[in-house]
Amino acid sequence: MNGNESVASGAVDLFDQDRQILPAEHLLVLPLSFRVCDGRVLFDRQSRDSLLRYLKWFKSIILAGPLLPESKAAAVSARKNLVWVPSDDLYDRVQFVPLPEYGSILKFVGDYRSTARWLDRCIDASKYLQFAIGGGNGGLEHDWAAVAAELTMRKGRKFSVLADFASSDCIAVRARASRGFVRRKLWIKEWLVRRWQQRIVSRCDLMFCNGMETYQAFAPICRSRDVAVKFNDFQVGPEMLLPVDRFEAKCRDAASRRDLRICYAGRADPHKGPIDWVHAVAEARRLGADVKGVWLGTGTAFEALRQEVVRLGLEAVIELPGFVADRDQVFERIRDSDVMMFAHQEPESPRVLIESLLSATPIVGYEGLHPADLISSHQGGLLTPPLNPKALGAAIANLADDRGRLVDLVRRAHRDGARFDSEIMTRERSDLIKQRLA
Repeated sequence: MNGNESVASGAVDLFDQDRQILPAEHLLVLPLSFRVCDGRVLFDRQSRDSLLRYLKWFKSIILAGPLLPESKAAAVSARKNLVWVPSDDLYDRVQFVPLPEYGSILKFVGDYRSTARWLDRCIDASKYLQFAIGGGNGGLEHDWAAVAAELTMRKGRKFSVLADFASSDCIAVRARASRGFVRRKLWIKEWLVRRWQQRIVSRCDLMFCNGMETYQAFAPICRSRDVAVKFNDFQVGPEMLLPVDRFEAKCRDAASRRDLRICYAGRADPHKGPIDWVHAVAEARRLGADVKGVWLGTGTAFEALRQEVVRLGLEAVIELPGFVADRDQVFERIRDSDVMMFAHQEPESPRVLIESLLSATPIVGYEGLHPADLISSHQGGLLTPPLNPKALGAAIANLADDRGRLVDLVRRAHRDGARFDSEIMTRERSDLIKQRLA
């Protein structure tokens, strides 16, 4: 943020040293960016929906997150598939506190002192504290949630930590795939991130782990096992569960249609495995399956994805519409698909797999603790060996050939999806915060 950027009246100007932080019930320090445009705060639509659910259980919230400069808004929105909506209507209950955006380690050092002062005020003004670590540049520079945790530990106050993934594990995956100086740099960063997060997690009073892989990484570090809580974070309501009439029609359609429709919805970034995804489609078709696919989303690897589709002659088979802003339209494409195929390269807990199960669309992709946990009750999907697109393609081809098995998976996926309820999830998390951090 620079001194010339406009700041809405409901946001805190980092350059206004006299600005007061009002008392609030809950402080959230998140890696989620927001914008200030024409005097209004804009927040990502899915994140706003999640914030509204929190407001059902907390009277007032301070939300501290990086402020995205307008000069970067278009590029970041396209890369991360963000839809911005006004949030200035929440000023009576939410104080938006802008923090410096991510950058180099030198920028982080330069930003540290002034930002720590603002975080210190936010901590003192709040009753309950929650910090989502792992943000910034992979959980090190500009990870303001980790900085807030450090400040809280000095005060001797209770706090909760939230993690979507074990960022040190993700850095390790990239390090193993790199060479030379980049490899050495990544291993140093992995060590620093791991040590810093271990220090914070070992001292927190409540640890929310999004997905089984995150839980397995952090639970052993906590003071005791009851400090760590596994949950599955998603940002749609239970009303998105596929209605019974549409579910039965989907089963009939899957049994009678000749082609097999697969999809993926998410950023086309390298860690999502878009190239493996295309190769799996190609392998399924080589085995004789009439497969048609769609990838909804853009990202840093989108052009490489498009070129690979062209190179393999799959332009008529794989649809690449790019980012679709209308979430209802995205859900319709997922509901109309027979399979949600994924080829994730790193341990993560993507929400789209839950959205797929809510749509009675089986999940088929690389093995991992998170997808295995999602379908542990009814086996609404198939998991194949990691980093093996041929095995993934073979699994898809088998489903195309065995419609009885496909319909069985659709029914199992519907039962697995029925247990996900975002309202209950938020209520349980909020209740734990109030019980453990009082």
